[in-house]
Amino acid sequence: MRVRGFYQGLEQLEKMIEENSKGRKNADAGFESLVKDEFEALRKDLQSEVVERKVEDEAIIEALNRYTENLQSSLSVISGLEE
Repeated sequence: MRVRGFYQGLEQLEKMIEENSKGRKNADAGFESLVKDEFEALRKDLQSEVVERKVEDEAIIEALNRYTENLQSSLSVISGLEE
């Protein structure tokens, strides 16, 4: 009798282990999916930021070029007045 109870206990323990293992696999798959989605969202955000930064950098360069042209023009007018 004790042996039968022992085997029944082992069978129950084995079932619990299998159920826990399946649950863990499902949880792992869900977590992996969540992490992949988050990384993809971050990648897209980073890509958008890179494009935005390039546009802003080009605007700064254009403004500096205009400033330099105006400065050179002003200096040549001043140089012409000094002669």
